[in-house]
Amino acid sequence: MKCFLCHEFNVKKAVEYIKNGKNVNVSPRVVSAVYKPTRNVIIKYFYYLYKSELLVEENSNKTCSIDESNFTHTESGKAIWVLGIIENDSKHFRLEVSLNRDSTTIKKFVKKFIGYGNTIVSDGWSAYSWIDDNNSGYSHITHIHGGGDFGFGISSTSHIESLWNALKAKIKTTYHIIRSKNFISFLREAEWKYINRKKK
Repeated sequence: MKCFLCHEFNVKKAVEYIKNGKNVNVSPRVVSAVYKPTRNVIIKYFYYLYKSELLVEENSNKTCSIDESNFTHTESGKAIWVLGIIENDSKHFRLEVSLNRDSTTIKKFVKKFIGYGNTIVSDGWSAYSWIDDNNSGYSHITHIHGGGDFGFGISSTSHIESLWNALKAKIKTTYHIIRSKNFISFLREAEWKYINRKKK
Protein backbone atom coordinates (compact mmCIF):
# COMPACT_ATOMS: atom_id res chain seq x y z
CA MET A 1 0.00 0.00 0.00
CA LYS A 2 2.89 2.34 0.69
CA CYS A 3 4.17 1.71 -2.83
CA PHE A 4 0.77 2.59 -4.26
CA LEU A 5 -0.21 5.54 -2.07
CA CYS A 6 3.07 7.24 -1.16
CA HIS A 7 5.68 6.27 -3.71
CA GLU A 8 3.14 6.06 -6.59
CA PHE A 9 4.96 3.07 -8.06
CA ASN A 10 3.48 0.94 -10.80
CA VAL A 11 3.44 -2.82 -10.28
CA LYS A 12 6.89 -3.38 -11.79
CA LYS A 13 8.53 -0.68 -9.67
CA ALA A 14 6.73 -1.88 -6.55
CA VAL A 15 8.05 -5.42 -7.05
CA GLU A 16 11.60 -4.11 -7.48
CA TYR A 17 11.27 -1.87 -4.40
CA ILE A 18 10.00 -4.68 -2.18
CA LYS A 19 12.61 -7.16 -3.41
CA ASN A 20 15.56 -4.78 -3.11
CA GLY A 21 14.52 -2.68 -0.14
CA LYS A 22 12.70 -5.23 1.98
CA ASN A 23 14.52 -8.34 0.77
CA VAL A 24 11.21 -10.07 0.20
CA ASN A 25 10.48 -12.14 -2.88
CA VAL A 26 7.13 -10.94 -4.21
CA SER A 27 5.47 -11.52 -7.58
CA PRO A 28 3.72 -8.95 -9.81
CA ARG A 29 0.56 -10.98 -9.38
CA VAL A 30 0.56 -10.39 -5.63
CA VAL A 31 1.15 -6.66 -6.02
CA SER A 32 -1.63 -6.44 -8.62
CA ALA A 33 -3.95 -8.19 -6.17
CA VAL A 34 -3.45 -5.20 -3.84
CA TYR A 35 -3.43 -2.45 -6.47
CA LYS A 36 -6.61 -3.43 -8.32
CA PRO A 37 -9.07 -3.44 -5.37
CA THR A 38 -7.50 -0.24 -4.03
CA ARG A 39 -8.09 1.44 -7.36
CA ASN A 40 -11.68 0.13 -7.41
CA VAL A 41 -12.35 1.77 -4.03
CA ILE A 42 -11.07 5.07 -5.39
CA ILE A 43 -13.32 4.77 -8.47
CA LYS A 44 -16.37 4.18 -6.25
CA TYR A 45 -15.42 7.15 -4.06
CA PHE A 46 -15.49 9.52 -7.01
CA TYR A 47 -18.64 7.93 -8.40
CA TYR A 48 -20.60 8.74 -5.24
CA LEU A 49 -18.92 12.13 -4.71
CA TYR A 50 -19.67 13.32 -8.24
CA LYS A 51 -23.17 11.92 -8.16
CA SER A 52 -24.14 13.57 -4.88
CA GLU A 53 -22.34 16.94 -4.79
CA LEU A 54 -22.22 19.98 -7.02
CA LEU A 55 -18.84 21.59 -7.40
CA VAL A 56 -20.38 25.05 -6.96
CA GLU A 57 -23.83 25.76 -5.56
CA GLU A 58 -26.27 28.09 -7.30
CA ASN A 59 -25.62 31.84 -6.93
CA SER A 60 -22.37 31.28 -5.03
CA ASN A 61 -20.60 34.04 -6.97
CA LYS A 62 -17.75 31.66 -7.77
CA THR A 63 -15.45 31.63 -10.78
CA CYS A 64 -14.73 28.31 -12.48
CA SER A 65 -12.42 27.43 -15.36
CA ILE A 66 -13.56 24.83 -17.86
CA ASP A 67 -11.52 23.02 -20.46
CA GLU A 68 -11.15 19.71 -22.26
CA SER A 69 -7.94 17.79 -22.76
CA ASN A 70 -6.89 14.75 -24.76
CA PHE A 71 -5.11 12.21 -22.55
CA THR A 72 -5.12 9.14 -24.75
CA HIS A 73 -6.81 7.43 -27.72
CA THR A 74 -8.85 4.31 -28.25
CA GLU A 75 -7.22 1.41 -30.06
CA SER A 76 -9.00 2.58 -33.23
CA GLY A 77 -7.41 6.01 -32.91
CA LYS A 78 -10.44 7.97 -31.62
CA ALA A 79 -9.49 10.63 -29.07
CA ILE A 80 -10.56 10.18 -25.46
CA TRP A 81 -11.28 13.57 -23.94
CA VAL A 82 -11.37 14.53 -20.30
CA LEU A 83 -13.75 17.39 -19.54
CA GLY A 84 -12.67 19.42 -16.53
CA ILE A 85 -14.02 22.17 -14.30
CA ILE A 86 -12.03 23.74 -11.48
CA GLU A 87 -13.22 26.31 -8.96
CA ASN A 88 -10.41 28.82 -9.26
CA ASP A 89 -10.29 29.84 -5.60
CA SER A 90 -10.56 26.54 -3.71
CA LYS A 91 -8.99 24.51 -6.56
CA HIS A 92 -11.69 21.85 -6.14
CA PHE A 93 -12.53 20.21 -9.44
CA ARG A 94 -14.63 17.72 -11.35
CA LEU A 95 -13.56 15.52 -14.27
CA GLU A 96 -15.49 13.42 -16.74
CA VAL A 97 -14.29 11.16 -19.55
CA SER A 98 -15.94 11.60 -22.94
CA LEU A 99 -15.49 10.66 -26.59
CA ASN A 100 -17.00 14.02 -27.55
CA ARG A 101 -16.39 17.67 -26.72
CA ASP A 102 -19.24 19.22 -28.64
CA SER A 103 -21.58 21.92 -27.33
CA THR A 104 -24.28 19.48 -26.18
CA THR A 105 -21.81 17.35 -24.22
CA ILE A 106 -20.14 20.35 -22.58
CA LYS A 107 -23.45 22.00 -21.68
CA LYS A 108 -24.59 18.83 -19.92
CA PHE A 109 -21.26 18.60 -18.10
CA VAL A 110 -21.40 22.23 -16.91
CA LYS A 111 -24.98 22.00 -15.66
CA LYS A 112 -24.21 18.77 -13.82
CA PHE A 113 -21.57 20.39 -11.62
CA ILE A 114 -22.05 24.18 -11.60
CA GLY A 115 -25.17 25.87 -10.27
CA TYR A 116 -26.59 28.88 -12.08
CA GLY A 117 -25.40 32.36 -11.16
CA ASN A 118 -21.66 31.66 -11.28
CA THR A 119 -18.92 32.71 -13.70
CA ILE A 120 -17.30 30.33 -16.17
CA VAL A 121 -13.88 31.04 -17.68
CA SER A 122 -12.87 29.26 -20.90
CA ASP A 123 -10.72 29.43 -23.98
CA GLY A 124 -12.18 30.28 -27.38
CA TRP A 125 -13.41 26.78 -28.30
CA SER A 126 -16.74 27.24 -30.12
CA ALA A 127 -18.52 24.63 -27.98
CA TYR A 128 -18.51 27.18 -25.12
CA SER A 129 -20.35 29.87 -27.07
CA TRP A 130 -23.73 28.88 -25.61
CA ILE A 131 -22.59 30.28 -22.25
CA ASP A 132 -22.71 33.79 -23.78
CA ASP A 133 -26.45 33.48 -24.26
CA ASN A 134 -28.31 35.72 -21.80
CA ASN A 135 -30.50 32.76 -20.88
CA SER A 136 -27.63 30.37 -20.09
CA GLY A 137 -27.69 31.27 -16.40
CA TYR A 138 -23.94 31.88 -16.26
CA SER A 139 -21.50 34.74 -16.81
CA HIS A 140 -18.74 33.97 -19.28
CA ILE A 141 -15.13 35.16 -19.61
CA THR A 142 -13.25 34.03 -22.72
CA HIS A 143 -9.47 33.99 -23.21
CA ILE A 144 -8.08 33.27 -26.68
CA HIS A 145 -5.08 31.02 -26.04
CA GLY A 146 -3.91 31.23 -29.62
CA GLY A 147 -3.28 34.92 -29.05
CA GLY A 148 -1.40 34.27 -25.82
CA ASP A 149 -4.31 35.35 -23.61
CA PHE A 150 -4.73 33.17 -20.52
CA GLY A 151 -6.04 35.90 -18.23
CA PHE A 152 -4.84 36.80 -14.75
CA GLY A 153 -5.69 35.92 -11.17
CA ILE A 154 -9.05 34.44 -10.33
CA SER A 155 -10.34 34.72 -13.91
CA SER A 156 -7.39 32.97 -15.54
CA THR A 157 -7.58 29.65 -17.37
CA SER A 158 -4.15 28.79 -15.96
CA HIS A 159 -5.88 27.03 -13.03
CA ILE A 160 -7.33 24.29 -15.24
CA GLU A 161 -4.19 24.15 -17.39
CA SER A 162 -2.08 23.51 -14.26
CA LEU A 163 -4.44 20.71 -13.26
CA TRP A 164 -4.05 19.02 -16.65
CA ASN A 165 -0.27 19.22 -16.41
CA ALA A 166 -0.24 17.70 -12.93
CA LEU A 167 -2.58 14.81 -13.77
CA LYS A 168 -0.83 13.94 -17.01
CA ALA A 169 2.53 13.96 -15.26
CA LYS A 170 1.24 11.54 -12.60
CA ILE A 171 -0.18 9.14 -15.17
CA LYS A 172 2.84 9.28 -17.48
CA THR A 173 5.40 8.95 -14.68
CA THR A 174 3.66 5.95 -13.16
CA TYR A 175 2.18 4.08 -16.10
CA HIS A 176 3.64 5.59 -19.28
CA ILE A 177 1.06 4.17 -21.73
CA ILE A 178 -2.32 2.75 -20.72
CA ARG A 179 -5.08 1.04 -22.69
CA SER A 180 -8.24 3.02 -23.29
CA LYS A 181 -10.45 0.44 -21.55
CA ASN A 182 -8.51 1.03 -18.32
CA PHE A 183 -8.20 4.79 -18.71
CA ILE A 184 -10.94 5.87 -16.30
CA SER A 185 -9.44 3.85 -13.44
CA PHE A 186 -5.97 5.33 -13.91
CA LEU A 187 -7.41 8.84 -14.25
CA ARG A 188 -9.32 8.46 -10.98
CA GLU A 189 -6.17 7.14 -9.32
CA ALA A 190 -4.18 10.17 -10.49
CA GLU A 191 -7.03 12.45 -9.42
CA TRP A 192 -7.17 10.95 -5.93
CA LYS A 193 -3.40 11.14 -5.48
CA TYR A 194 -3.38 14.74 -6.64
CA ILE A 195 -6.09 15.73 -4.17
CA ASN A 196 -4.28 13.97 -1.30
CA ARG A 197 -0.73 14.94 -2.32
CA LYS A 198 -0.19 17.11 0.79
CA LYS A 199 -1.35 14.40 3.18
CA LYS A 200 1.51 11.97 2.45
